[in-house]
Amino acid sequence: GTPHVLALSARSPQALLDLAEAYVAHLGPGGRGAAYPLRDICHTAATRRTHHAHRLAVVGSSHAELVRALSRGAAGEHAHPAAPAALTEAVERYRAGEDVHWEALFDEPGTVVPLPRYPWQTRRYWPGEDRATDTESAADWLLREHARTDFDDASRLADIGIDSLARLQLIVELTQQTGREIDPEEVGRLGTVGELRVWTGSLEAGVR
Repeated sequence: GTPHVLALSARSPQALLDLAEAYVAHLGPGGRGAAYPLRDICHTAATRRTHHAHRLAVVGSSHAELVRALSRGAAGEHAHPAAPAALTEAVERYRAGEDVHWEALFDEPGTVVPLPRYPWQTRRYWPGEDRATDTESAADWLLREHARTDFDDASRLADIGIDSLARLQLIVELTQQTGREIDPEEVGRLGTVGELRVWTGSLEAGVR
């Protein structure tokens, strides 16, 4: 098959490792990504995701090759198989934090396909503190960052401090996570914590 570059990034080293593991499961036997062309997966990851500071890029000609390359890359090994010079250069530039002209690596626009969700690793943990999960939903992130009072699913968002600025930040985060255009009017119509959880959950489920 034709080799392609799969580019992953995250806001922290641990989140990047978690994302790489998610892609290994996504691309492996029985994974959701096994049903989609490799080119479309790599094109979506390169052009429909925000590229953060912590980066990993691998080259592969098949789903299985990318799984092996991701496993090596997550372990700190950066050797990649013989690949066209343009791909090798793109990998090195991306890992170095430079911008890459992704469209030049693909002969035509690809189809946007589902990708693993971004690990929401925004919380800081103290030594010994319980860490039940390494990821959190966009709703949990928003509530943790912006809620000013205790709440339950029946609480009105406006009453707990989720104002227009918080909603705007939610739109930005979900756009980065899903690669979709988020309708501000939909966000504006969300009234309660429960509605927020249901709405963000449906969006996130679509990209898992």
